[in-house]
Amino acid sequence: MALGSDKTIYDLKGRETVNDERERVFMVKSVAWVKDAFVSRGSGILDFEVELREILPDYFVVNADDNTPEKRDLCRTLGIEYVVLERMPHEGLAARSTTSLRGRDYLPYRIDLAGGWLDQPFVSQHYPGPIDEYRHRALGWKLSGAGGGGYLILVSDKPIPGAVRVLARRESE
Repeated sequence: MALGSDKTIYDLKGRETVNDERERVFMVKSVAWVKDAFVSRGSGILDFEVELREILPDYFVVNADDNTPEKRDLCRTLGIEYVVLERMPHEGLAARSTTSLRGRDYLPYRIDLAGGWLDQPFVSQHYPGPIDEYRHRALGWKLSGAGGGGYLILVSDKPIPGAVRVLARRESE
């Protein structure tokens, strides 16, 4: 799977990527059915052309947002079947886009302030605690405290009854 370089994406879209090219390659390679992933060597709308000519796959798949006449023509020239997929999330899941992620007013990531172990299944089977109560309602959590006092930090995209809501935003560069 060819991924656009950070520079190519900046040149085409005029903005930085949410995840840098190394992170994107790592995430895509983590998908079980992906044979390989790499950053394209070229630039521009056909930044993948050199690799496409080397690999000559049976299919070239794009989503509707990336469907261009240039890509379709290149595939026709090389005898590669060009497939356009619509962005349709699995039933029950919200649609995602970079634009929508940039507009969120909360952090959808696990926040780890320090190493933790209370969210580990082995520990929970011996001593279940507040993590088990919120495990299916939060995207992430951290149980912290000092000197006998403590607090549970929950990261969620939906309100949690009884919790104090704190909004966090990433600063634009």
